[in-house]
Amino acid sequence: MYMHTSLERVDLPLDIEAVYSLERKQYYSTKLIAQAIPLCKYIEGKVVLLVDFDLYIPVLTHVFGEAMLNGQISIVSLCRL
Repeated sequence: MYMHTSLERVDLPLDIEAVYSLERKQYYSTKLIAQAIPLCKYIEGKVVLLVDFDLYIPVLTHVFGEAMLNGQISIVSLCRL
């Protein structure tokens, strides 16, 4: 069954330097998602943040992406793809 969907590009003013780890030389994906939450509250549907820099969470050396469980926002890094 075909379902019509739409896609819209929105540039969000995220402060990526605030989530940068000097020792890891990577960006903390969970904190980027947290920054995006208030900026996306009036956007209907799902939001995928596409970035071209390396992401991490503290327990892993890197991540390709992260998503909110049952949430609206996810992030995907193209850096390691």
